[in-house]
Amino acid sequence: PTWSARYPVVVFQHGFGGSIKAYETISEHLASHGFIVVLPQMYGPGFQDAPTAEEEAARGLNVLSWIEDNLNDHIPVYADTSLLGIAGHSRGGQVAYRITLQLPKQIKALVGVDPVDATEMSNDSSIITGPLTFDIPTYILGAGLGPIPVEAGMFKIPCAPAEAGYNHFFDNNPSPSWLVVATTHGHADMIDEEDFSDFCPGGPDRDGMRSLTAGTLAAFFSGILQNNRNALQVLENVNIAPVPVEVTDK
Repeated sequence: PTWSARYPVVVFQHGFGGSIKAYETISEHLASHGFIVVLPQMYGPGFQDAPTAEEEAARGLNVLSWIEDNLNDHIPVYADTSLLGIAGHSRGGQVAYRITLQLPKQIKALVGVDPVDATEMSNDSSIITGPLTFDIPTYILGAGLGPIPVEAGMFKIPCAPAEAGYNHFFDNNPSPSWLVVATTHGHADMIDEEDFSDFCPGGPDRDGMRSLTAGTLAAFFSGILQNNRNALQVLENVNIAPVPVEVTDK
């Protein structure tokens, strides 16, 4: 935002091997709703220098410390770090959860965008092993095609295996929590234009998936961090979603 005021802060963690450039549409939409959005490039981009999820979360804690101490020296508005939300895509969702579990009093709202916990390809241990006990509202956006592998692809395993994917996170979240599943879309459909067809099946309307992701993140963070409770109704209204969705809350 550019209008002089105090604004909540949202930190967005990119996916495994990803680039923050892939999330510009989402982050610009969030910023337009009155949030200061921070996208740290945690490594790379690419897989060669990728740390473990635990190591990445440690870097993320350093980023949050820097934000609290230094962000207001670099922006023309006031970042209210007492109103802090965090989101992450894919393994970045796992990293967001790892950070939150270490800062349960500081994080006020948590989002996983088709999040993925430890899988057979990673050297990580699962961060969720049972019901979570923090008192933080959560939102999970799931991709219905995430658990489906590309049989002719490079790895032949799902980008978001069912046992480590969106239901794994939502089922263990405390209340209040929302789950929106884009039933016809894939794990990478919400990012800006890149071809992931060798890795993850995709759906028919990537613009719609980006709109769903950006819009529901804005609604959730507005409802929690801006105390705009009417915005939370967006998460439950399947009739206004730009792509087919199924909705669950608790």
